[in-house]
Amino acid sequence: MLYHESDPGILHNIYTSPLAPYTVPGPALIAGASSSVPQSSSKVTQPRAARLSLGKLRLLQPARLRLPSGAAVVVQHQRRPQPDPQH
Repeated sequence: MLYHESDPGILHNIYTSPLAPYTVPGPALIAGASSSVPQSSSKVTQPRAARLSLGKLRLLQPARLRLPSGAAVVVQHQRRPQPDPQH
């Protein structure tokens, strides 16, 4: 048998308060190795908002919409065909 239920770390109740210290079961992986690793902190920054450029946007016909609260609106813009400069 690899482990016995009486070995440290095999039976551990995570619902006790305060939580009892946890011992990793089994022998050390590397003789003489540290059982803990020093921790360091890092700075977390909030990303900047992306910019969106639509150029000149013009409504051909004004529209009034009644939307329920929280509804999203998706606007699709189609470019008009440009005249061919060779004609």
